[in-house]
Amino acid sequence: MQRDQILKTSFTLATVLTISGMAGCQHSDDSTSVPTGNLTIAVTDSPIDDATAVYISFTGLTLFASDGGKSEINFAEPKVVDLLSLQGNSSQEILSEYAIPTGEYSYATFDIDFDASYMETSTGDFTFQASNLRNAGTILKDILLNDGDAGPSIAPFSVQQDATTHLTFDFDLRKSIFAEDVSNVLSFSPAIRSVVTNESGTIAGTLNASLFDNLVCIDTSSAVYAYSGSNEALKDIRGKSSDPISTANITVSAGRSYEIGFLPAGNYTLAVACNASGDLADEEEAQLLFRGKKSVTVIENSTTNGDLTL
Repeated sequence: MQRDQILKTSFTLATVLTISGMAGCQHSDDSTSVPTGNLTIAVTDSPIDDATAVYISFTGLTLFASDGGKSEINFAEPKVVDLLSLQGNSSQEILSEYAIPTGEYSYATFDIDFDASYMETSTGDFTFQASNLRNAGTILKDILLNDGDAGPSIAPFSVQQDATTHLTFDFDLRKSIFAEDVSNVLSFSPAIRSVVTNESGTIAGTLNASLFDNLVCIDTSSAVYAYSGSNEALKDIRGKSSDPISTANITVSAGRSYEIGFLPAGNYTLAVACNASGDLADEEEAQLLFRGKKSVTVIENSTTNGDLTL
C-alpha cells in the first residue's frame, strides 16, 4: 500500500468515517412537517491485540435516508469512548432517543475528532492523525485514515412514528489497524458493521484445553473467529468478504471463555485462530492454524452455546 493512498474521505464500506467538523448541525429534511420517531445508537468493538485502550472521540454523525434525504447531527459535547472496553455483549450509547423523520434509512457516517482520539499500549500512547497533519519528526506513531477493499455489511433500518429504533455499530479493530511500510506509521482502515440491536443474538462458550495441547496454539495469543454461514472455509483476515464477521479474545482467567455479541440471527462457523495476534489485516497468513471448527445457529435475543473442543 502506498503512503499517498493513506488519506481517503470515502470508503468502499457502507459506513464511513469523516474528519470532525465536516458535518453541520442540521436536518436536511424538514422534520417539523413530517412524522418523527426516535433513534438510539450504541457502539461496540471486536478487539485487537497489544492495545490496552482505544479512545475514539465522536463529535457527530449523519443519517442517510433511502429516498436521498439526510439528517446531520452534531453532539453538544464529544462522546469519548474506549472501544476496547466494549467487547462481547458490552456497548455504549452515543445517541439516545433522538427524534428523526420516520422512514427507511440506508447507512450512517460518523464524525471523529482525531486530535482527541488515541490508542494506549504497554509501550506508549499512539495518536490518530490525518496524513496532511503528520509530522515526520514526531515521536508518536500515526494511525492514519485508509480505505479498504471490502467490509462487513451495514444493516438498513427503519424508523417508525412514536417508536425507538436501536442500532449497534461494531468497530472491528482487529481488521482496522495494521502496520504501514514505515516503522512509525500504523494505518487505520475502519471495518464497521451494524445490526438492529433487538434482532441480534450472542455466541458464548468455553474452549477445551485439548485445543491448546501443543506449543503451536497458545491460548493467550489466540482468538475465536466467527464466519457467516454454516461450515464455511476458515481464512485469515484479508480485508475481503470471506473475513470473519466478528472475532473475540479468549479470557484465560475465566476458564478460557469468550463472547461474541450483536450478531444477526442466522448460521455461523466458529473456530479458534491460533496465534491470531499475528493475523495482519493487510496480508495473507498461509500458516495461520485453526482448531475446533463448529457450526452454530444464532437466535434473536438469545445466547447460543459456542463451546469448542478438538
